[in-house]
Amino acid sequence: MTPDVIVFRDDFARLAREQPDAPALVDAATGRAFSYAASARLMDRIELYLSRATEPRPRRVVTLLPNSIEMFALFLAAMRAGLGFAPLAPDSSPREVLRWIELVRPDVVLVAETASDDVLAVLDALDIPYSRLPLDGNFAWLPISNANPAPLLAEGSARLYLTTGDPTDEPKALVFDADRLWSAGCAFAGVHGFLDGGARFLNILPMSQLCGLFNLGLIPLAAGGSVVVAEAFSETSFPDFWRRVEQFDVNVLWLVPTIVRGLLRGAERTRRHEHERLTGLRACFLGTAPIDLATKAHFEALFRVPLLENFALPETTFFSSETLENRIWRRSGTVGELLPYADVRFGTMGGEEDEAGEVPPMQLLVKTPFLFLGYLQPDGSLDLPLDADGYFATGDLGDLDGRGRLVIDGRVREIIKKGGLLVSLRELEVLIERHPLVAEAAAVSEAHKVYGQAPTLFLKLAVASVGEGDPVAEVTTWLRENLAPHKWPERIEAIDEFPRTASGEIRRQALLAGARDAA
Repeated sequence: MTPDVIVFRDDFARLAREQPDAPALVDAATGRAFSYAASARLMDRIELYLSRATEPRPRRVVTLLPNSIEMFALFLAAMRAGLGFAPLAPDSSPREVLRWIELVRPDVVLVAETASDDVLAVLDALDIPYSRLPLDGNFAWLPISNANPAPLLAEGSARLYLTTGDPTDEPKALVFDADRLWSAGCAFAGVHGFLDGGARFLNILPMSQLCGLFNLGLIPLAAGGSVVVAEAFSETSFPDFWRRVEQFDVNVLWLVPTIVRGLLRGAERTRRHEHERLTGLRACFLGTAPIDLATKAHFEALFRVPLLENFALPETTFFSSETLENRIWRRSGTVGELLPYADVRFGTMGGEEDEAGEVPPMQLLVKTPFLFLGYLQPDGSLDLPLDADGYFATGDLGDLDGRGRLVIDGRVREIIKKGGLLVSLRELEVLIERHPLVAEAAAVSEAHKVYGQAPTLFLKLAVASVGEGDPVAEVTTWLRENLAPHKWPERIEAIDEFPRTASGEIRRQALLAGARDAA
């Protein structure tokens, strides 16, 4: 059954009427809370501010703002007003800013007061209107209005434009229908019984990406709950993480594997979990990348909270999820049951069994009512690559098991043939990350004179390994003892930090380029 599209403007107005005093937004920087009624009034003021930003009224806005209450309120107001909203990471280079603006073609740009002179020079050269906003939580820059202004667009839903991929590539914008995103949040919240009016999320993922705006923004509001807006997570956030959770009575977390592993390492050093139980947490969601079963079990045992894995691409929003009920059946690679509105099918990558008797993996295709609208093209058109039956090719490999759970085996580009034998790069990463000396790993395919392709493994070593003999040699020996010879990496290299995209994904080809430059 296909869910109805729920109009964000109407539904948020309903929430503001039915629970006007319930908290909706909380600013972690100031501690100030905005009820649903106050949030609606705040959006009124932002709509009025934007209506005066340019003449004629703007239809599309680019932001270069960090995680902040201002950034999230602007997003909500743009959704309600029917605007196009196109956030870009505030630390983007002038070249990235220029290319994004040329692709999206905004009418106005909003930047922080602390924006760099280089970025401002780009905006001045383009002769595009821009405003520099103070991010102090006071909203003194907004006009006062007691009347609800008319929507900025006469008809149609707002659109969200998000950049994706490696910043060295040509810019690509994913375009979303705002009402469809809100509907996806409502549908996801409806699957999980603990997502209700009392649910409170801590928003620590980048708001220039879907994870910060949708996972940790729209989903809690769609449930009638609240969201604590905090600065984007970084390495310096670990010591203060649990204090923030307790300070703001957060009871639902959304984590990524890097944060999960970091919290485990911190707990092992401080032993804090042994004398201070976090009893207020209902659950933790896990997304953006897979994690091995042993790490999941370790986290759940240590912090006594369920860790629920979900699966989606930015293009699709979520179409599978573990729940409190079905997670007991998990096994390696499972990412929960299909959500009620999603449909998947699988197609082979082609070819017969390889020399080791392994069957070529199956690529996952998905159909969901909450799919994005398409990729924005330079001429302003949208490209939505679907097959004849309306399925989107995810580029992921997997299957459904006997209990109807989705099993993910990696990405199409993560399966290589080494001398005719199939090798999963993701399998290498998951295996090596079980070693106590390894904090994180990335496997990359390189051309090989003999085998055609061979994996190279890059490691970020755990702090505990510093100063201890040769950790790479120890890890290499362990890996060879636990992996078939044809899957052994050609080389293993330790590095200090992984190059990453704005959303935190590892830039794998940049790893190879950096290794060649250092050679």
